[in-house]
Formats: sequence, C-alpha cells, structure tokens
Amino acid sequence: MAEPIDPVQTAATTPSLWFYVPDQYAGMYEFELTLSQNGQRVDTLFLDPVCAAGLMEVPITTALPEGDRIQWELMVMVERFAGRSGNPRVTGDIQRSSTPTWYDQLQSLDPEGWDTVLTEAGLGAIAPQTPTTFCPLEATF
Repeated sequence: MAEPIDPVQTAATTPSLWFYVPDQYAGMYEFELTLSQNGQRVDTLFLDPVCAAGLMEVPITTALPEGDRIQWELMVMVERFAGRSGNPRVTGDIQRSSTPTWYDQLQSLDPEGWDTVLTEAGLGAIAPQTPTTFCPLEATF
C-alpha cells in the first residue's frame, strides 16, 4: 500500500497549479483537470493543448477553503474518445494554509527565478524548464 503524500500547501485562495508537460504529450488534443473534495467533484476544466514541452500553468477559479484538502487529477486526452481509462493521468492534493510557501513564490517570480525555488523544494529536475505556450484548439468532430 502506498504511503499518503502530503498535499502542496498554498496561501492563495485561487492558486495556479503547475504541471510539467513532456515532449510526448505536447500537441495532444487537450487536457482535463478535475478538482474534487472527499470524492465529490468540485470543478472540471478543459484546457487547450500546449505547443511545446515545459511547465504548464493552470489557474483555478474555484476558491479553496482554508484547511480543506482538495484532490486534483490532470488527464491528457491522447485519444479523443478513449474514455477515462484510456488516457494517462497524474493526481495530487493541494491544501490552503495561512502561511505562504515555496509554491506561492512561483506566482510572484519571473520564470528565470524558479531554478532556486524549485531546487530548494526538491524539484531540481524540472527547474530549468520554461513555461509552455498553448496551441489554438482546432479539433474537428
């Protein structure tokens, strides 16, 4: 059984979530971000694809209640109609606290200043990455 992972702490009411998009998922159809609390869906966002690998910022508009743990799931739509089980995903938790953390520093820094913050947070492997650019969504159905 896996050990529970501590949630990322943030002082922001409506923070951005940051995801590293590797080359293999750049240019895919779209991304879906789902927020839930205690098994109940709170919000779902559909995001345009990114044109290049790098860090993707996803500003969430759902206010986080202080102290409550919110679960997130980011799914990459590799195949448009594959259903939830046919697409890769990552999950995690975020929790609002009263004290700003390293995560909150990302909002106020230029991307060039992220190296130090991410390295100190144990994320040095992705520190040199730059933010991605979003592609225009040109899906045909």
